Amino acid sequence: MNGNTLDVIVAIDSEGILNAHIGESGKPATPTSVDHEYIYAIASRDGKVEGLFRDGALSVQVSKGDMIRWRELDLSLSFEHSVMFYDLIEGFPGQPQLQALSLGRPVLKGGISRKGKPLKIVQPLPRQPTPQQPDPPPEFLQVPYHYWETTVSQCGSEADLQWYFLITSNGNKAESYYKWQVCLHNTSD
Repeated sequence: MNGNTLDVIVAIDSEGILNAHIGESGKPATPTSVDHEYIYAIASRDGKVEGLFRDGALSVQVSKGDMIRWRELDLSLSFEHSVMFYDLIEGFPGQPQLQALSLGRPVLKGGISRKGKPLKIVQPLPRQPTPQQPDPPPEFLQVPYHYWETTVSQCGSEADLQWYFLITSNGNKAESYYKWQVCLHNTSD
């Protein structure tokens, strides 16, 4: 990790979301919106806290060209669910945006677990709709550890981000689709 990389951990309370949105499973293209009370985020650089998520916003100091790595994790203590980002959109449809960040993309990385085995996660893979199945459930594939990467393209601005995420059951069955809106205040350092 270097001074040009900001790491953001997004902790999602899947149990709280599922309990608050009973019967609202959403679809990959039209996920259900969730409140900020179920999402926690912290940004760090070189082991020091740089920003906390409060009142729908995450404020961080960055420079043009800095990389932001986003990771998601589930807060549930029951280990019955997992969470996975599957899309990132800056702005809202029909509204002009500053494009403060580059388009987010997932980055796969290898890793070793505490037991010395390759670290793998289960990644949902979108499937193409068909006339018989207009909104098909995703297939799942084990992949190495990952994060989402964006690059700061404008400083001193706000970026309205919409993170799309999936909650899966312990058996890797897609249970529901959600989106979380966060305003990223990226101030110059």
